[in-house]
Formats: sequence, C-alpha cells, structure tokens
Amino acid sequence: PTVVNGVLYIGSQDQNIYAIGAWSGDLIWKFKTQGSVESSVAVANGKVYTGGDDGNVYCLDAYTGKLIWQTFVNGDLPFTFGSFVLKSSPVVAGDKVFIGSLDGYLYALDANKGNIVWKTQAAGPIESSPAFDNGAVFFTAEEPATGMLYKIDASTGAVLWKQQLP
Repeated sequence: PTVVNGVLYIGSQDQNIYAIGAWSGDLIWKFKTQGSVESSVAVANGKVYTGGDDGNVYCLDAYTGKLIWQTFVNGDLPFTFGSFVLKSSPVVAGDKVFIGSLDGYLYALDANKGNIVWKTQAAGPIESSPAFDNGAVFFTAEEPATGMLYKIDASTGAVLWKQQLP
C-alpha cells in the first residue's frame, strides 16, 4: 500500500484499486481494472498510477478514482505467461512515469496523457520496480543465467551503463 494525506491506496487480486481512509478504514472509492493488481501504487500530483496483470498502466484521479488514462505496455511480449502481468511498480519523476514490463522493456510514459515517451529494451523480463535519482532510472532485469542492473538516462532512455549481477 501507499499512504498519502491520510488515504491508503492499494491494488488487489480482485481486479480493483482501492482508496481507503488510513485512520478510519472506510472505503473512499474503488476502480475496477481488467486484471488483478500486483503492482504497488505511486501517488503524485493528485494522481494514482499502477500497473495491472492486464498489461495496462492506469492513471486515476486520487480524490475520485476516475480514470484519467490507461496505456497498454506489453505489446512486444515474446513469451506467454498466461496474461500480460506487470509486476513492476511505477515511479513518478517530473512529468514521467517509469515502469518495467515482462516484455523486457522499461517504459517512460507521459504522466499527464499516458503516451509512451520512450522504451528501452533489456535482455529479459523486468519484474523489479525502478528507482529514480538525479536524472537517471535504475532497474534490474532477468537475463539468461544471471541478472543485470541498468542505469538509464531518464530523458532519452539511453543506457548509461549496465552491470551483471550474480
């Protein structure tokens, strides 16, 4: 869960994203997605962002739960998992939302409109949640027989470096 201004936001296996009063436990709103939601929720600038097992990234109004946009980000999925699962949780920095996908891409989405700004391919699926610092996005990807840590330029999607992990 994520808590902002006394409201707890959380996704669920029942295909809903919930806003719940953190102190009272009262339901404020819920939004039905097209798949379960394993991704954690990011909240920024009055908007809620999360990924769903249907392959969509959702942006909702934090106060009403109304859908602002949704963007499908698993179009290049080279293998079958039974669904288009997004396990990565989004991170919001400036006007971009960054999220990894099992299709092996890190996506940068426009935080206001949802369009894909850029996507950078790793050699394997991305289950980790990205981190943002000083104009760079960091994430890990599952690569054959190992893992790889990436540093990506947040503006362009260019790989700045990558480091093999044991």
